[in-house]
Amino acid sequence: LGHFLMYTLARRGIGSFLRRAEKKRIFAKAKAEFDRHEFRAIFLSRWLVTAIGLPVTLLAGSDRYPTVRYLLAAASGNAVWLALFGAAGYALGGSGSLEEAAKWTGLALGIAGAIAALVWLVGRKKAKTAAA
Repeated sequence: LGHFLMYTLARRGIGSFLRRAEKKRIFAKAKAEFDRHEFRAIFLSRWLVTAIGLPVTLLAGSDRYPTVRYLLAAASGNAVWLALFGAAGYALGGSGSLEEAAKWTGLALGIAGAIAALVWLVGRKKAKTAAA
């Protein structure tokens, strides 16, 4: 919810904030990543490279990235984060048996892999469409 609020504010124009933020090194890294990958940058910033989450969100909003695509990428990334950390918490939180923990961790990794593959396919299709 917080990231979507920041996305909306950036989309509606908080340009002076963004101009100041562009001087920060982490913002420059996020902008370079976003410009190259857009959807995948949003997805990965939700669970893998969380340090660039806020800058990527602000970039998506200020670049007027489509709201539905933003929400799809962000929700998918959050689902991966939830699956991985939820399974890890369950596994390490006294679930009772190593076998049970391995089952849940495997399921979480399978779901995360499926979501990552879907995101990769969407990005690939978008790249092919843009090139045509």
